[in-house]
Order: sequence, then structure tokens, then C-alpha cells
Amino acid sequence: MEELLNSPEFQKLAPYFPYLIAGAIIQIALWLLLGNSIRSVLSLIKKENQMMRPGQALLMAVPFLNIYWNFVVVRALRDSLNNEFYDRKVAVDENPTQKEGNIYAWSFLASNIPLPSFLGYIAMFGNIVGFIMYWIKVLEYKKLLKNTVDIEL
Repeated sequence: MEELLNSPEFQKLAPYFPYLIAGAIIQIALWLLLGNSIRSVLSLIKKENQMMRPGQALLMAVPFLNIYWNFVVVRALRDSLNNEFYDRKVAVDENPTQKEGNIYAWSFLASNIPLPSFLGYIAMFGNIVGFIMYWIKVLEYKKLLKNTVDIEL
């Protein structure tokens, strides 16, 4: 271990460690914020219409698991919103949040595959754009859920 810490390669990289750690903390915080937004949307949906428990959305912040879990959340949120809006008799787009969620999930998967630099940068940029688009769409449906009244028969 002592050899590794004193090696010239390690010494060249050592000044960048605080930036890498700060970047990882920021990324996990953003994942938690998105997961919390999805959790709050799912909590506005009746239990019988929920396709996943609201707290499970926070698993999007677990590194490596989230590569798979993003797809699960996209599908569950889409189905939950479809069920809830059908029960409330509110006309919305078919498969709400699916397009944006799939863009985010697939671009996140692509950004975690070792690709040539140019393709890797495109995947990372697509992931950032997909993340923002998905988060905005989730917040739009959260607002719509809060503003619509459930119709009881």
C-alpha cells in the first residue's frame, strides 16, 4: 500500500481527488432530489394505483444499482400515473413521463458503458439533458396531481 501511495502515477492524480469526491457527492445529491420528487408524486397517487411504494424511488441514488433501477422507476411511475389519471378521469398524454424517462435511463446506461471519448461525451451530455427533461416532466405531473380532484362515484 505504501508503494502505491508513493508511486508517481498516484501522486499525479492525488490533487484531483477532492474534485472527484465533490462531483460524486453532487451527483448523488441530484439523484436523491430526483428520487424524492418521484417519491412525492407517487405519494399523491392512491395506494391501489401505485405500481411501486413511494420510498423505493429513492433507490435511484444508489450507485450502480441505479443503472437498472432507473428503468424500473420509469415504468412504475408511468403505470401509476396512467392508473391514477384514469381513475380521476383526467385526460393526459398516453404513457406520461415515459419518453423523457426512457431518454434519461438509456442515456445513463450508455454513459456507464466504456465508449470512445467522443461517444462517451455525447452519452454524458444526453444524460444531463435527459435528467433535466425527466425531472421537469415529473414536476409537471406532480403539479397536475395536486390541482386535480379525485372523482368519487
